[in-house]
Amino acid sequence: MKIFFCLKTFLPNQVAGTEIYVAGLAKGLMQKGHDVAVVKPNYESKEFTTYDYEGIKVLEYPESSFNDKDLQTGKKFPEGISAYEELLKKEQPDAIHFHEISGSNGITIQHLRIAVNLKIRVFTTFHLIRYVCKTSTLLYKNHHVCDGVINITKCAVCTLHQKGLPGFVANIAGNAGALINKLGIDLSNKKNKTATATLLNYPQYIIDHKNILNEIFELSEKVFVLNNWFSKILLKNNLPGNKILIVPQALPYLNTHLPVPTIEINTEVKIRLVYVGRICKIKGLDILLKAFNAINKLDVSLDIYGKVTEENFYQDCLALTKNNKQINWKGIAEPGEIIPLLKNYDLLIFPAMVQEMSPFITLEAFAAGIPVLASDIYANREEIIEGKNGWLYKFRNMLSLQNKLKYLLENSDEIKKAKGNIPNIRRFDKVVEKHIEVYHSFLESN
Repeated sequence: MKIFFCLKTFLPNQVAGTEIYVAGLAKGLMQKGHDVAVVKPNYESKEFTTYDYEGIKVLEYPESSFNDKDLQTGKKFPEGISAYEELLKKEQPDAIHFHEISGSNGITIQHLRIAVNLKIRVFTTFHLIRYVCKTSTLLYKNHHVCDGVINITKCAVCTLHQKGLPGFVANIAGNAGALINKLGIDLSNKKNKTATATLLNYPQYIIDHKNILNEIFELSEKVFVLNNWFSKILLKNNLPGNKILIVPQALPYLNTHLPVPTIEINTEVKIRLVYVGRICKIKGLDILLKAFNAINKLDVSLDIYGKVTEENFYQDCLALTKNNKQINWKGIAEPGEIIPLLKNYDLLIFPAMVQEMSPFITLEAFAAGIPVLASDIYANREEIIEGKNGWLYKFRNMLSLQNKLKYLLENSDEIKKAKGNIPNIRRFDKVVEKHIEVYHSFLESN
């Protein structure tokens, strides 16, 4: 089979969960004898280009870096769409699997339409929450956990609130816009739109967002989902259950044979805590630092690994740690190094401040044989069994984290006991086998 994976960015330029997953899947399929390539836009060239990443062929088509409101709202398609179509006509893959549909000048619904028009089988994997949630958080007004059901007025108000409008203004604009939309008045086509008209048109943006979600399902043979909880949200939005295929998240680099990194061991420390993740607000490192400082136990250490993506937030975190010698900044850990690195620790803390689809870090901790203390977002509830392989604290609640952490540090036998209850790690070769099975089932019937 000739399979193309399509997404906006890829390794080594972008190192994130989706790219790592796609690389692992591509290598797995190639090992089974299939012809696999990654297709992506190239914003820095006007020519078709190709490069190799660890044996994976990456085909790039020229795309403009120019971006404007019409692209963002789907009123027009990216300039590189014809080059993308030319590439597919030349290469003639059996199937194209979309791992990112980002809109704007990235991968759009039009890319799926073109593939279908060329009689290429289309598959999609949802790696991110944004396919349902316009704000990518599943938090109503950035505060209350949302059920994920798309409602025109509710979602418009929430999106406006995220844009920075005060609560009462967002409510007025969202509700008024919904009424105007219901009356059939389309403000998006008005010339010289005022700021007020733009605000009132947000319900239409939500309708467009929902229509694209519906069309992804219409154009795709199957939509792969990484967990049960997001599948349930899709079903709540009346999307066809017969097209949803749950293939649980697994680690593409589980079988890495890297040695356990040598790190400084403080013999006075009884329990070693660790945080691994980006240094940015949504990852919640600041509330972890505040909770840790409040406990102030000298026989416990906290090591921090991660890339700084928000400099001001990093400086705030540095200020929280400057007077605590038990906290150590350790720099960046590469994906393949994380599992052996975590073997040096007793407990991973994952204080996510937004809903995440299916984070790797919890599985990495389990692969290293250590339990996890995490916020009770949907994904963590699915992986962590309270008191068995980890613990959950109330989402976005520093006091809840502090109390749970204090209990565990005062009852460290609970942590040791949990190490003996770590579940077997899901194997990525099973993920590869499932993809091959699905591809075959549709391509053989072509």
